[in-house]
Amino acid sequence: MSRSLFLASLLLVTACRSGGVGYDPTDTSWAGTDTDSASGDTDTDTDTDTDTDTDTDTDTSGDTDSDTNTDTDTDTDTGVDTGSPLDTSDIDTNPTPDPSCHAFDPMGSLGWTRSYDATFRGQAATEEQAFVGKDTTGTGEWVYQSTLVASGGAQGGTFGWDIHVYQDCVDGAARVVDWNGVVDAGTGTAFQGSASAPRPYLPAVADIDTPGHSWTYAYDLNAEAMGFPIAIATAGTYTVIGREDIDVLGTSYSAVKLENVFTQDRSAAFLGMFNGKSTLWYVEGLGLVKEDMVDTTTGDSELTKELSAYTGLTPIAP
Repeated sequence: MSRSLFLASLLLVTACRSGGVGYDPTDTSWAGTDTDSASGDTDTDTDTDTDTDTDTDTDTSGDTDSDTNTDTDTDTDTGVDTGSPLDTSDIDTNPTPDPSCHAFDPMGSLGWTRSYDATFRGQAATEEQAFVGKDTTGTGEWVYQSTLVASGGAQGGTFGWDIHVYQDCVDGAARVVDWNGVVDAGTGTAFQGSASAPRPYLPAVADIDTPGHSWTYAYDLNAEAMGFPIAIATAGTYTVIGREDIDVLGTSYSAVKLENVFTQDRSAAFLGMFNGKSTLWYVEGLGLVKEDMVDTTTGDSELTKELSAYTGLTPIAP
């Protein structure tokens, strides 16, 4: 798979594989209620119809008329389509396991899943994460699928994301290397693009219990929205806050707490400057168990999520 493109939380991105649609997980957008494919209308009649359709139907043709003509209308409806499987042609789905990459995010444990109860931009949501495999191109990153679905998008339908996330470890630190798929922040605009560098999100285990330990990252998100190229500069700093006891499904664990303070210049997308902060809790052997992301300018919540179920992982006893 060739390199082309990661809110955060999926918000922050690095580089995407060609053929995917991607944007920074807090800031990409598309919304709607229909579940039709991105290719649009598939009816095959003979006359032409040039009306502008804003329908929110759930059929696969994209319009609600019952005639047999060939529509050339412009559909503005969109929606979270998680029915089409993401491409796994360049992924080994049964690789040799390697849970040693990072103790606080065992990405190389085979077959793991994590489920989260979430809110995304004020709307109730759920997120499902599931191990996919190991990339067979590039540097062989571990891959998982993340699907978040919320309600109340731009046209009253579902929104969220459906993506493959590529991760690795370099010098002991865990990184999000790239991702592909679709991300919608609920405003009705679809984005696809590429970013210029990986984002380290966990320090080496040797530094994970060092409060105040920090590292920076920066990349340009070169995106395309409605056919127009835009560039979004993204930069931030992670800091280890320390240990904190946290309840996970009725059991108390000693979690590592981190903060990620970041900015995104979204002026090119007519969204201005975004200033955000994510607070994250990781449990050894289990991974991310809780996240809170806020807009630090307005104080509004962008994303919250808390682990509600998991399989294939063994958290270290508290």
